[in-house]
Amino acid sequence: MIKKKNNNIEKEVTCPFCNTEFYYTEEDLIDINEKGDGFICPECGFDIVIRERISCKFPESFFHFGESAILTDEETQKYIDEVKNRIERIKEDDGYEYIATGDTIVFGFKTEGIYYDIYVAKNYWTDSYSIEE
Repeated sequence: MIKKKNNNIEKEVTCPFCNTEFYYTEEDLIDINEKGDGFICPECGFDIVIRERISCKFPESFFHFGESAILTDEETQKYIDEVKNRIERIKEDDGYEYIATGDTIVFGFKTEGIYYDIYVAKNYWTDSYSIEE
């Protein structure tokens, strides 16, 4: 638990907004926002990021879908057929569709109005990030 001035807790931080000093343990850290892990200041409610999240650093920040449900070839083919049906219905010249479940993700791309590409990835990894403006 985040506490004010308790010498039995291991790390100290000062809130950059209200300047209140707190002590915390690693167990106190939560997913605070897209920037990283930390906690919300109990005094003023300011998000305090303690550990910045590494984004798009393989494999540290990626989620691995390899331990998810393993799809059979028949199940994978059903998703390929569904993606094909979806991209063939796209009215624009360019577009894409995808389905992801278990350890498999299927992408379908329509380009120049007449070309279709299908990609199947099994045992894949993914990460998300945002660009701040």
